[in-house]
Amino acid sequence: MTVREFFERFGVSIGVVVVLSALVLLLPGDDDSGEAAVAGGGPAAQAISGPSGSSGSVSGASGPGGSGQQGAAGGPAGTGGAASGAQGAEGQAAAAPLPPPPAGADCRSDGRNPGISFAMPPCVPVFSGDNGGATARGVTEDQIIVARYVPQSDPAAQAALTAAGASDSPENIKRQYDAIRAYGNHHFETYGREVVFVDVEASGPDDNDAAMRADAIRIAEEVGAFAAMLGTSSQVLAEELGARDVSVVRLTAFGRNYYRDKPKRIWASLPTTELYYVHVAEYIGKRLHGRNAVHAGDDQDLTLQQRFREQPRKFGLVWIEGVGTRVDPEYKVAVDFFKQELAKYGASLSVDASYTFDLPRQQQQSTNIISKMRAAGVSNVTFIGDPLYPAFLTREATRQNYFPEWLITGTLLTDTTFFGRTYDQGQWGNAFGISPLWVFWENKRTSAGYREFFHMYPELADGEEGVAINTTRGDVQQIFLGVHMAGPNLTPDTFAQGMLDYPATGGHPAAPLLDYDEVDPNSLKDFTEVWWDPSRTGKDEADQDGLGVLMKVDGGKRYRAGQWPTTEPNVFNPEGAVYTTDTPGGLSNFEHEQDGHTHPREGCRSCD
Repeated sequence: MTVREFFERFGVSIGVVVVLSALVLLLPGDDDSGEAAVAGGGPAAQAISGPSGSSGSVSGASGPGGSGQQGAAGGPAGTGGAASGAQGAEGQAAAAPLPPPPAGADCRSDGRNPGISFAMPPCVPVFSGDNGGATARGVTEDQIIVARYVPQSDPAAQAALTAAGASDSPENIKRQYDAIRAYGNHHFETYGREVVFVDVEASGPDDNDAAMRADAIRIAEEVGAFAAMLGTSSQVLAEELGARDVSVVRLTAFGRNYYRDKPKRIWASLPTTELYYVHVAEYIGKRLHGRNAVHAGDDQDLTLQQRFREQPRKFGLVWIEGVGTRVDPEYKVAVDFFKQELAKYGASLSVDASYTFDLPRQQQQSTNIISKMRAAGVSNVTFIGDPLYPAFLTREATRQNYFPEWLITGTLLTDTTFFGRTYDQGQWGNAFGISPLWVFWENKRTSAGYREFFHMYPELADGEEGVAINTTRGDVQQIFLGVHMAGPNLTPDTFAQGMLDYPATGGHPAAPLLDYDEVDPNSLKDFTEVWWDPSRTGKDEADQDGLGVLMKVDGGKRYRAGQWPTTEPNVFNPEGAVYTTDTPGGLSNFEHEQDGHTHPREGCRSCD
């Protein structure tokens, strides 16, 4: 049974579990290595978990490094905010420079803490002295308690993922967390405290709000956790934890309204809805608006309103607004924001059509949506949603003899080779656009997650690290980043300030720009241009060989909002396009003196 056949056979609940499980297993996360196979997210990720806050803009008063002043906790100083996200060489999104390393500290040559990932935090001396003891709930003189939330899984979904080669056993996943936790304790500064994980099994499914509230109380009051890593997209669970002063790290960001006027407690890897829409609007406005739809297919039905390749583009938007019968009105707010962004470039939508994620109704919805796009003469279909519906929409478009351009926006794995192969290839051969994905490693053994795992478990054999090792490290690295940057006086507020003080890092083909700020408290901020090559053979994000690959333009050059060029898109051009690399944009993970050395799996850098 193929992945698409599985989705079509089973109902919406199984489909949701498969999508979210695939997201967790396939995404290496916005980890600090910058080397990862896949990233995606946005509206669909939030819609599947229920209502979200409304969308936010891309600017913020304080990015990583902020004003360059020392954090409230006396932790590492940031860097000048003006440098963050500045235009770099050849249009690359530039990272902020680091301050000079402290005198007498054992620092790496680039001023960061010794370690494998090139994006380790700024170097600090090994801590000694009084750390203040119990500075917050879940913090003692020698420990920091972090909850690892384990959501419920569905056996059928797990079987599908296993068949797709995208699954690890629960025992393997736990060992991954143990390895990356041990690595973090010895390579980030935790100020005499060892970070320890406490597993918390979910008491119900993600869409059971009562169970999520009960689990939040358990994590905060019974476990007494300082922070929590959420392997779920449940907004209710995150909100309840944040309201109880538990620092939360997760994959997807909420909308801007959620963060406004609330303490900074929830941190994410993937962009806010707004950041997707801002980039998409700029890409359309600068590179597509007013130009002919030269990448549309050959329509055989000459009764269409126009031949797409011979006339300026007409834009249509297909967007997700909820799950089943549950509609989130904030997605309409986000669409209105998108229309305002398009207007800044003199562009507009000819039509838009919404859908709810409901697999039993997918045929009816797909038929109506494609009919609406076709009737309006839309030559460029922009899709903002989940990774399953393009399979149905593209198949229906072929049935209706409708071959527009498909604009990839990068939301929730729609920009992956894994899911791209499930779409109608006669349609997806016309697909191009933007993506927060970065250039994959050619050899997983060069990845930070793989090397960190075997740094702590050198006695294990190749392959025992599992499929999801680089995903696992994403949330763990965010925890250690906040602790390192906070300084010895660890509280939810100093943790938050530490995240904001992390200097913008990356902005290269295999290293997305990581840059937390108060308005958008997610790390990933830049995108690259992509196109679908239906004739190329290669591995997908689950390491499976097959036909069809998502290509990155110009070696994977990345852009922040405001940096997209005004020239024609350089898509469907194999010259300079890349898929994998072992030399990620001139950046590589560092050789580390302890690679292969048996390191204690307990203790910490300053408490051994």
